[in-house]
Amino acid sequence: GYGAAWAAAVPRTGNTACMVFTNHETRLFRPFPLTGRQTFLLERTRPPAMVFTKHESRITNHGLFRSPAVSHFSWSEPGPQPWFSRITRHETRITAFFRITSSLPKISHHFPAFPTISRPPHPPPPFSVGLTARAVSRRSRRRLASTKADCRENMTRMSTLESEENKYGDIIVSMKNCVLAALLLVPALGAADVSYYNEVRPVIEQSCQGCHQPANKMGGLDLTSYAAIAAGGNKGPAFNAGSAGESRLVKLLTGAGEPRMPFGQDPLPENEIDLFRNWIDQGAEDDTPESARAPQVPAEPPSYIQPPVVTAAAYSPDGEQVAVGGYREILLHKADGSSIEARLLGRSGRIHSVAFTPDGKQLVAVGGTPARFGEVQVWDLASKKQVQSVMTTSDTLFGGDVSPDGKYVVVGGADNSLRAVEVNSGKELFKAGHHEDWVLDAVFGIDGKRIVSVGRDRAAKLANTEDGAFLENVNLLRDQLFVVARHPRRDYVLIGGVDRVPYLYMMDRPRALKIADDSTLVRQFDEQEGAIYALAFSPDGSRIAVGGIAEVVNLYDTESGDSTARCALPGGGAFVLAFRPDGKQLLAAGFDGLLRVFDTETGKLLKEWTAVPVEQGRLRSAR
Repeated sequence: GYGAAWAAAVPRTGNTACMVFTNHETRLFRPFPLTGRQTFLLERTRPPAMVFTKHESRITNHGLFRSPAVSHFSWSEPGPQPWFSRITRHETRITAFFRITSSLPKISHHFPAFPTISRPPHPPPPFSVGLTARAVSRRSRRRLASTKADCRENMTRMSTLESEENKYGDIIVSMKNCVLAALLLVPALGAADVSYYNEVRPVIEQSCQGCHQPANKMGGLDLTSYAAIAAGGNKGPAFNAGSAGESRLVKLLTGAGEPRMPFGQDPLPENEIDLFRNWIDQGAEDDTPESARAPQVPAEPPSYIQPPVVTAAAYSPDGEQVAVGGYREILLHKADGSSIEARLLGRSGRIHSVAFTPDGKQLVAVGGTPARFGEVQVWDLASKKQVQSVMTTSDTLFGGDVSPDGKYVVVGGADNSLRAVEVNSGKELFKAGHHEDWVLDAVFGIDGKRIVSVGRDRAAKLANTEDGAFLENVNLLRDQLFVVARHPRRDYVLIGGVDRVPYLYMMDRPRALKIADDSTLVRQFDEQEGAIYALAFSPDGSRIAVGGIAEVVNLYDTESGDSTARCALPGGGAFVLAFRPDGKQLLAAGFDGLLRVFDTETGKLLKEWTAVPVEQGRLRSAR
């Protein structure tokens, strides 16, 4: 599970070593000697108890650890419990406790029970000193600071015991080492700062991000990054750096503001709320390492040892260029494949769709990086510069159709949402949640006032462009849908997916809707050899092209449904189909990373080339 860990005590010649297993590493802690902050004195001959609380798992021994968030475990065996191991979601803390008496007779009173062993005794607790491996709570820091003078006093007392070192030498040395380490540790603990990345962020991920993320911004607040937290939500900034008492975030966590957070759940433990307080009071700095920040645009184009799968390609309106999606880049080819004119580098690991605006001045790309973010990119083709990068959701975006007027782009997402984004400003026009599964493709109607979207929930849904309001289902539900294309001159849509059959539907229902009504169906075409992943209309709407998991792309007459040509794909699998603006050629690309151009009348292959530049020497070496 997340943050799971366990510990086992292993006897070692009278002492004990502790093996700690966490999600990321295995550590063997040996008991002697105490030399500083990273050395621990561990001694156990019985297994410890594991305590599971709401926010963490702790391995603890009876009698030494007290917290309202931890259940109290008792042991049937009597005897001292001189240390505990605390394992939490974010770190492993091994803590050794040594209790030092305020009077020498009390120490010597306990020594006879341990005449020959090398471990320290466990006398009554006039006061105690705790040593921790990593950050300790501020309360513990204050306690350590307050006992600094007492430690020095006890060092003086224990120095008088050196005459007894022949009898109890190991014990006295161990206790002196403990106190010396505590004195060295106190200043460091007092100066330590709370880390946003290592301490605050994990608490937010565990308790807050379910309701405050790009896909579900309750109160307009996104808590998935430092920048988003600093930006705040509908009611202003989340925190005031340097003043935790005036910060809305702390007020909501403590109940001083309404509603108390986390909403509908138990309040956070006081020690976690203290993390937020201390972090904000210390200036609320962002210490996120560069490697964990939002992905940056690469400085150099990637190198390829083999062609990647092509999932996005489109002709420019004048037919002179072909835009192709690569790894963290878009490549602009000459339409005849003779050269690459530009490589546009971006953040997204995969581009799922590219589309030119009707005037040919801008290029819109849709994609993202799985399990991290979705992105809409807008490029100015004259300058070859990116003018918009709209990052949203915590997963990839799909589809991507530009409205007839070039003002908006509509996209689907793995969060079951449909979004419309303004091309020039990057502003989100709407987010709709009509689908019950991933939304994989979407298109605008002929006038741009309506949208049809398809997804894994089997539905082709009709929605209003202005606000995303759901209107109705266009199709009769059959199987998962992967792709939709619109007729260039009518409000007809062509859909396809798992059931291998392309269906042509009209967007306007001819009569009142009835149960299991398929009255909007215009025509269904031949069943294909595999699932359908690519559909395209010719510019005049007279032909359709159908591709997918098969080694052939079929062309049909739109009106009659008759087959007109077959285009062979030896590599197997077409994920992209695009007619040249004059309708005479068809571009097909997919699994093998090659761009192929076919004659639409005969199905003959005219030209093929790799979608990306491949380093042939490295390719041979890899093979």
